[in-house]
Amino acid sequence: MAKLYIFGIGGTGSRVLRSLTFLLGAGVKLPSFSEVVPIVVDADSTSGDKTEAVQLMENYQRLYQFTDHTSAADPDGFFATSMSSCCHDGFTLNIPGGTAQKFKDYMHFSSLDNANRDLVKMLFSEKNLEADMSVGFKGNPNIGSVVLNQFIGSDDFAAFANSFAEGDAIFIISSIFGGTGASGFPILLKNLRANDTSNVPNANLIAQAPIGAISVLPYFILDNVDPNRDDQIDSGTFIQKTRAALKYYERNLAELDHMYYIGDDARPTYDNHDGGAQQKNKPNFVEFVAALSIFDFANQACDGMTHNANSRTVYHEYGIKEDKQEFNFSNLSEQSVALVRKPMAKLLLAHNYFTQALDQSWKLAWASTHEPIFSRTVLEEKGFWEHLTSFTTAYKQWLNDMANNKRQFGPFKLTTGEKDVFAIVSDKEPKKIKVLSYIMDDNFKLFNNKLDSFKKKKDFGKLPESLKTPAAYWLNLFSLVTSNLIEEKLKI
Repeated sequence: MAKLYIFGIGGTGSRVLRSLTFLLGAGVKLPSFSEVVPIVVDADSTSGDKTEAVQLMENYQRLYQFTDHTSAADPDGFFATSMSSCCHDGFTLNIPGGTAQKFKDYMHFSSLDNANRDLVKMLFSEKNLEADMSVGFKGNPNIGSVVLNQFIGSDDFAAFANSFAEGDAIFIISSIFGGTGASGFPILLKNLRANDTSNVPNANLIAQAPIGAISVLPYFILDNVDPNRDDQIDSGTFIQKTRAALKYYERNLAELDHMYYIGDDARPTYDNHDGGAQQKNKPNFVEFVAALSIFDFANQACDGMTHNANSRTVYHEYGIKEDKQEFNFSNLSEQSVALVRKPMAKLLLAHNYFTQALDQSWKLAWASTHEPIFSRTVLEEKGFWEHLTSFTTAYKQWLNDMANNKRQFGPFKLTTGEKDVFAIVSDKEPKKIKVLSYIMDDNFKLFNNKLDSFKKKKDFGKLPESLKTPAAYWLNLFSLVTSNLIEEKLKI
């Protein structure tokens, strides 16, 4: 099947890719595409948000390799969508010329003749020319537009183009109020549609491919600018920059097939860091919704669809039912709930079992009769257990952070214990289940009972070789059991 290339531009692009990766890990289905290819575009090579997103996606890749992907496996299982990279350094597209320098040095300002120096000074302020690009463009799209226009000639862009095939599609994530995203998005779109067959491999296929994008409007503010510094980002300019960019987009993005917008007036205040490792914004509901736009686009860009230059761009927005500061799934559209609620609940339930009940369950039949016998040692082979628990722990922290932001999206109860194991979905009360003529308590005994019963099924005694590795069997078993429990207990 086809591939969906996803360009995540700037810090917002990385944060949305983080949300997407958690949703894919939970088993949320991506219509029409069997493989996603994230490409991170960010001048800030040490950005904390970018580093975290890349590490999470690398971990997803490892877990995908452990998972069985034949017809024998649960079609709604965890880590079911292939995720690959096409750049030489993995997910990150390298920008030619390097950004670990001042903008004037990138422009070779000192080597210009007087006439060209005067021209550059007309276009860029002294502050622009002295800007240190090692931490990105710091809200200056005029700088970003010059630097990012060069990546089209890079080896990484050529690698992307070489791997592009008929039926593939492209999605672009960017913010509209910063520097990297606001400048990178229109430049990237222009070059994708250029059909430059003399310089870009598969240029014709890329130019005809469906392209969608989400432009994230202001959804946070930064704390007060230090009066002793003139190089910090001033979030007071975000709205002004957004208005200017929207006017430009209106006139220059006609070749886009689907355009999504998202923003929020309930804006949390984050620390004002120049960039680098300290730039790690708390996960936000807006980034979660932005990730949902990718699934919607995938549904729109069905197999075989191509770009029609005569068609108008289709615009999409997202709204919640009521403007609340604190809410759960009940405040989202039915379409969104149907897409994500069950798989997200499955991964949380599995994580809770791993951390609260597994140590007391190794001697039960479902674990002790497996060949080889399940144990922590067996699961730790090739790093499987470390990768899995690292992912699920980060997933729960992501949920917790969204629930504790200014706009508090809390679809799950994250402090459940032994007595309320299945009361994890905020807007759903667990039902009682009768097992062998008596009602099973809402605790891990029911979970273990289900694991035992699934293990005893005849189909599980005739597993194909692809599912007989402990890791593949484990992921498949817990996907099936959590799905069954959520259907019976929560009627989802």
